[in-house]
Order: sequence, then C-alpha cells, then structure tokens
Amino acid sequence: MKQSLMKIKIGTIFRVEESIRKQLFLFQKHKEISIDLYNIMQNTPQFKEIKSFIPNKYIYVKTKIQSWMLFYFYLFSDQIGLGYISKKLQEKNLYELINSRTVSVNDF
Repeated sequence: MKQSLMKIKIGTIFRVEESIRKQLFLFQKHKEISIDLYNIMQNTPQFKEIKSFIPNKYIYVKTKIQSWMLFYFYLFSDQIGLGYISKKLQEKNLYELINSRTVSVNDF
C-alpha cells in the first residue's frame, strides 16, 4: 500500500516539474506563458534548451570523451568531498579549494 502511494506522489512531482519546465521555456521564448502554446507542446524541453536569466551562469562541456567529463565532475562537484582536506582547509568543491587556498599535493 505504501509503495503505490509513493509512486503516486513521485508521479505528481514529476508532472509538476515538467509543467514548470514547459512554462519557463515558453516564457523565455515568448515573454509570456500562453495556455494555447502550452497545450500544444508535445515534448517537455530538455534542461539544456532552457536558458538562464542570469548570463554566464552555467558552462556546458562539448565533449563526449568520458575521461574529460569525469575530470570536470571531480573538479566542480560539491558531492565528492575533494574540497575537504581538514576542518581548517575546506571549500565547497575542489575548484574553490585550489583557487582560494594554498594547497599542496602533499595536503591530500
């Protein structure tokens, strides 16, 4: 019983998120959210199709080389823990750590 209720809740969350993505895409493209255009949209826009209102907020890597993608993930991710060496020597991610602190390879 709990699993079916969970599936319903997750499905609702995904439908709401897709609706928000469609509305944001329409607003960015037409400077308004038209119900008619919304209703005829067949596909939900991908995240890369939705531009930010903040210029230069994100960068996109145009490579399919797995090793480079992994490198960028390790460099900028705040979920890996590479930005933490000790309580006194830590930042949000590795990029922030090496840009804002004096760090040696021996510190790791």
